[in-house]
Amino acid sequence: MHVTANSEPSTVDLADSATHRRLLISVCSIGLQEKTRRIRRPRRRALICGIAGIAGDDASKKTLVKMLDTMKHRGHDDVGTHVDHRIALGCDRLAIVDIKGGHQPASNEDGTVWAVLNGEIYNHRKLRTELQQKSHRFNSLSDTEVLAHAYEEWGERLFSHLNGMFALAIWDGNKKTLLIARDRVGIKPLYYFRSGGTLAFSSEAKAILRADLTSSLTVNRSAVTQLLEVGYFLAPMSMFEEIQLLPPASFLCYDSGAVSTGTYWEPPAYVDYPPSIEAVRNTLRESVASQTETSDVPVAAFLSGGLDTSTVAAFATRVRPEGLRTFCMGFGEQTDEFNDARLVAEAFGTEHHELLVDASQAMKFYPQMIWHSEMPKVNLYSWFVNEAASKFGKVCMSGLGGDELFCGYPTSSRFKRARQASSLMKLPFTKKLASVAGTFPLRKTKYAEALTDETLAYSTILTGFPPSEIDPAIRSQVKQYFAGTSDFVQGIVRCEFHTKLPYDYLLVEDAMSMAHTLEVRVPLLDDRLLELMLGVPSRYQMTDNVGKLLLRQAMTGILPERCFTKPKWGFSVDIYSWWKNAVRDYAEKYIPESEVLKELGGKWHQKLVEVMRQPLDPSRTRWYAMGWTMLGLELWHRIFVDGDGKEPTLSW
Repeated sequence: MHVTANSEPSTVDLADSATHRRLLISVCSIGLQEKTRRIRRPRRRALICGIAGIAGDDASKKTLVKMLDTMKHRGHDDVGTHVDHRIALGCDRLAIVDIKGGHQPASNEDGTVWAVLNGEIYNHRKLRTELQQKSHRFNSLSDTEVLAHAYEEWGERLFSHLNGMFALAIWDGNKKTLLIARDRVGIKPLYYFRSGGTLAFSSEAKAILRADLTSSLTVNRSAVTQLLEVGYFLAPMSMFEEIQLLPPASFLCYDSGAVSTGTYWEPPAYVDYPPSIEAVRNTLRESVASQTETSDVPVAAFLSGGLDTSTVAAFATRVRPEGLRTFCMGFGEQTDEFNDARLVAEAFGTEHHELLVDASQAMKFYPQMIWHSEMPKVNLYSWFVNEAASKFGKVCMSGLGGDELFCGYPTSSRFKRARQASSLMKLPFTKKLASVAGTFPLRKTKYAEALTDETLAYSTILTGFPPSEIDPAIRSQVKQYFAGTSDFVQGIVRCEFHTKLPYDYLLVEDAMSMAHTLEVRVPLLDDRLLELMLGVPSRYQMTDNVGKLLLRQAMTGILPERCFTKPKWGFSVDIYSWWKNAVRDYAEKYIPESEVLKELGGKWHQKLVEVMRQPLDPSRTRWYAMGWTMLGLELWHRIFVDGDGKEPTLSW
């Protein structure tokens, strides 16, 4: 395939406490090892699932097996295929629900409908009962078989019946049609490729590359630009123009070479009142409980000591009789949350583990992180906490989504700037003065133009660059989220639910967990919570300095008081510290003379090299983040364009 650019082992220090363990990681190779004795645990080389398929003349078992082999890290408990005329469906499976009987692909009674699933359908037991009452007969207790019967009963309307995280595919043997779809938020990814009368899909883009269905692919320039300027995608896309990412809450139907798409869910409209605190508390409890219960294997949880992860841990411990293991990650920085997480772990009696990651050694794994993420990214360090949790089980709960649902960013720098911009734009003559100020030859006046338009203001806040230097496509793609609202901050909340959440946080979490035999669930994005909270205006959720007002009230008396007063940090790193101590050495070696980066990085490559030649300055953190991304772009190109697309070794 030709691709063109369009123009020492890890160490563990276990404390004596039965509920608190410190995992002090020296990241030189994969695996955890105790200082005084080896931990011998069976290594499950299996993940939740990887699905793939081909419809059309190119459908074959040989090609399907190559695709599945590329994603074998996603599931080794079972591998299954269904191949018939013009269709090939397959799955690498991690057995979590109906371990013995949940083979995929699964079919209905007469084998006319076949389904594969990456994810979990949390209400599958209820749906099975309902379908049995409609005379459907089942051969297993798996949620995938429920999908086959649900489609048989309801057709494309089945999505309104599902509560879960999923990427799925259903083949209708009678109609000879293929239906693929993703969950409402986009927790599980699903990529697809069209060429002539052929449609190929998979959980990872690299599996489509392995199928060799085309002789050439084109590097997606828009994707590169957005990663450099924003740090993530603002729309469903991949690093190749020909490989698409199916949007959340969407489906695609293939019928004899023709393709049609649709959306089956939209967030609820805003209402002028908040839900009761009792409703918030009960829905939280039910959402966490159902996702914690839907597992035939032990469940763990990430824990930072903040509101989101502590809420998940609090309700999860109530429904797992074997107890809960919790994991917290730090980087030896002032923002580490070990003390706060430990306090919550002690309050709920979890078996707690702390993971300390050294930046300089962690960067040695960056090529593998890029291979699994399939894009140049900075925030891939959750690799290590996912690896640590995977040593003890298959399922881990995350607090992802809490900020987007409960408005948890009022003190973040971008929301502070957004409120300032919103206030300024409301002043008389601001827009006229701003449009003139942009013509003055002063650096800061270049930013003034942003006050002429809300989407321009947000694009400037998002990138950190003046409007004249921002790719116009960025403004175009965020514009839709500010239409019809007079509340600038509310528009940002909705925009980031549709962009940063699915195309940054959730994509990264899927990739980093899938790399380490771990299914990560996000109960704060349960469908019941989406319906309850997404229509609540931000004015009921946050003040200028405090966010998550409804969540705080709902969890009062349940969580330790410290959860309500601790500063917000999350699993993040100090970009300047990592650049200074780890990333810069690699960047200076690879970035300046790279012909690939000169071509794909455009104007940003030259400007970045100029910044790199200057003394270190913490005020240039935005540039260092771009340099980190550009370093990832060099690695990505070497792996997927210049190389054979196979997983790289530890060596750079």
